Amino acid sequence: MRTLRTLRFAIASAPSNGGSRGSVGPQWAPKFATTQVDATAAWSDLSDAAARQERIDRLRRNRAAAVPLRVAFPAVQHLRIELKFESSSTKAPTLQSHVLHPPAQAFFDFPCPYADCDGHFDLTGAINVALADPAHHGAGVLECSGLRLRDWASKRPCQLHLIYKVMATYRRDI
Repeated sequence: MRTLRTLRFAIASAPSNGGSRGSVGPQWAPKFATTQVDATAAWSDLSDAAARQERIDRLRRNRAAAVPLRVAFPAVQHLRIELKFESSSTKAPTLQSHVLHPPAQAFFDFPCPYADCDGHFDLTGAINVALADPAHHGAGVLECSGLRLRDWASKRPCQLHLIYKVMATYRRDI
């Protein structure tokens, strides 16, 4: 258990000089009190929020560092990625659709849509397979292995299923 110091203000009456001008009236005077608080929960919330923000920042940096689609796949006019989520335990997040054009970063790592989950879906391999396929499309299922905050104590994985479809359209002039 941690000890937190709290600052409380109270009105303190200062001595007056008989009501004459210049008398000092009530003043704010800080009084310190030590309060015993179980700060583990508050610390945990802060560290979870900080960890989530770090993951978001890392994904953002990695996306910014990725090469553009026109460099990674010069013949691709645009790439369509559809993400459908299924969950057996909770309401599944809504469908996501991403259309990437040549200037977009060739970054295919998507965070789990549950805000309290630390997992992600890396579709890089699936994209490469789809682009190598003569039909220029691919589909598959991935499972999130991240941990959700509500299941942190049990260390049970998120298990959100991602059903993805990838479709590439190639330029005709190449």
